[in-house]
Amino acid sequence: MILLLGVAHVVDLRASLTAKLREFAPGAIALELDPDRLQSLVERARDPSAAHTRARAPVILRLWSSVQERLASEMGEMPGAEMLIAMEVARELGIPTFLIDDPLQQVAPRLLHDLTPKERVQLLISSVIALFVPARVVKRELQNYTEEREQYMAAMREQFPTVTRVLLDERNGHMADRLAALGTKYERVVAVLGDAHLSGIEALLRPRAEVQTSHLVVPG
Repeated sequence: MILLLGVAHVVDLRASLTAKLREFAPGAIALELDPDRLQSLVERARDPSAAHTRARAPVILRLWSSVQERLASEMGEMPGAEMLIAMEVARELGIPTFLIDDPLQQVAPRLLHDLTPKERVQLLISSVIALFVPARVVKRELQNYTEEREQYMAAMREQFPTVTRVLLDERNGHMADRLAALGTKYERVVAVLGDAHLSGIEALLRPRAEVQTSHLVVPG
């Protein structure tokens, strides 16, 4: 049994995530992280003023990081805190954690190389606008997203086909393979993932394992 938990990276989900993990009683927990991103999260938890996106990172990635950090600060949690919470629960339960995502230093250059000029401009404009979107608007959009996931994803694929291919489809395939391998070693596995990954990974895993999904996008 593999349980896919979909989360929002900027929302305080400590209570609901902890309860869901303990209730499922997994033998292992998988995280949508690579070693470098985990180290960055740990450093940021120790010193919130540190571990920002590196100055040499492309401007689009720096903007995305700034947007996440601002929204997270307004909504009660640092970006990616749900991953550290899952690790805390794993330590309490005495079970292993596994990092199943592709390294960001491999994904980011591929994305930037494949982006069309139109997508580059659209992403830049969207990122700049997002810097000024109030947290209350984001909360409302998250609620709307939970009610209309398929429509949101279809719109994203239409507007940003390269982004969805590189950041979702390709990574989904790799993470599904790693989860399927974990499923042969552990009877019950939980994967903590950004919610946008759930439907794709679920479809890839169903022929190979018993799968459940749960969405924890909105606190409650």
